[in-house]
Amino acid sequence: MGDGIDPRFTVTVDIYDLQGNAVAQLTEEHVAADEQGEIAGEIDWDTDLPEESGIYTYRISAQHEDGPPALVCGPEPDKSWRLTTSVDSFYYSEANPETGVLSGAVRYTMNRAAGSVELQFCGPELTTLGTLTGQPTDAGSSWSDVYTLTGVEFDEDDEPIGPIYCVLFADESAEDAAQNRDGLAKPALERGSTNLVRALEILEPDENPVTDNNFVFDDAADPNGACQVAATGTTHGVLPQADLEWELDTIQGSTLTSDPDPPKGQTITFTYTRLPSSNSEFGNKVLTLSHSQVPCEDTQTVQIFFPRDATNHPGPDTGVTPNWYYYWSDAGADTGSHQYDPNSGSDGYYQFGDPHFHIGPGACEQDEGLVVMGDGIDNFGSTCLHEKAHMDYYFDEWDPYDRNFDLDRDFMHDNDEPTKTGLDGNPYDPTQQDTNFDGYWDGEDWACKAEQTWQMGSFDAVDWASPGHQSAQ
Repeated sequence: MGDGIDPRFTVTVDIYDLQGNAVAQLTEEHVAADEQGEIAGEIDWDTDLPEESGIYTYRISAQHEDGPPALVCGPEPDKSWRLTTSVDSFYYSEANPETGVLSGAVRYTMNRAAGSVELQFCGPELTTLGTLTGQPTDAGSSWSDVYTLTGVEFDEDDEPIGPIYCVLFADESAEDAAQNRDGLAKPALERGSTNLVRALEILEPDENPVTDNNFVFDDAADPNGACQVAATGTTHGVLPQADLEWELDTIQGSTLTSDPDPPKGQTITFTYTRLPSSNSEFGNKVLTLSHSQVPCEDTQTVQIFFPRDATNHPGPDTGVTPNWYYYWSDAGADTGSHQYDPNSGSDGYYQFGDPHFHIGPGACEQDEGLVVMGDGIDNFGSTCLHEKAHMDYYFDEWDPYDRNFDLDRDFMHDNDEPTKTGLDGNPYDPTQQDTNFDGYWDGEDWACKAEQTWQMGSFDAVDWASPGHQSAQ
């Protein structure tokens, strides 16, 4: 500054809400500049406070008290007077109250191109919930990327507890910055919104009850079953309902169609025609609801099951073997070489000399044997272990069976029995048909030891039978 000049300024702080409405104006007079012409100080905002707490923005300007009212004598304002912004729509489409996650998109407008754009999101206590950087900088209206907020709290109706703040930060472009006295880009006055609106929602299925998203193929023999997945969605009046668009994951080996076709509108019914050949094609499929006017979407996981007791699988024994026998075998819950016997009165059996054992209809039900290993896929898997143990013992110790070496008629070789231990941990006695007196011959006791190695629940994740271990979840 020149000698003998004592520059004094009037500093004005204009305060705005996130919509750009003026809230207050604070003024400090006779503020002195230092030797470098810089102004520093503070102004308290302790009167005429707004009724609601929240996020407010400000613009600081200074006017030389001896100069004209235009901002030509003092420092430039801290915010750009060229670049202006607004947040037009603050939408969400997916909400997970259990994990506190919320996602959606924001539409905003700028009067000119910016150098950078960032969106910040805060909760009611002004804690940061998420940030989007590197957003579109074009002039005009733009959609943000899909945001994902974490730590969101929800009420008992699974609605997000507000206010949730969306604040847009934009800096001038390099061209605009070059026109500033210091050549640096200034930020635009921050704008934002708390008007969080759900723009897309899948109403049904909604997992209420928990099986609401379960869908099962029927038992039609031709063309090997069909499964219908019905859904309903809404834009809550924010966007045209007729332009809702749906997608559903495909199933390899099945044909997927929709009603209506193309799949648009508030309600939709998808149909899978023909059961797949692979068990891995059942299970979780993603149902997606979107809209041409917004970049976000809502999703719902649906689960596809096969009818357990029907016989309409696409395998070579279709119409004969039940679906559970076909698909649980394909899933790897079985052990050894086996065949299905629809006339068996037991879960399974082995006939001496056969290169395979047999599985009966009861193997899909509750196990009632000496070693109870559950029901459904657990019973099937443990029964395979049991019957395979009979078959393996035959080929290891007999082949052919010789009753002269089985004097106690327990189907274990007399010379072998002392070398093996039973369920009670003690060696078998070649003179006792039921060494440990558990009501089962020693040969059966030996197979039960193998059955007991089955891990309960180990194949639940691939059990897509209805009824089954996942069909009630």
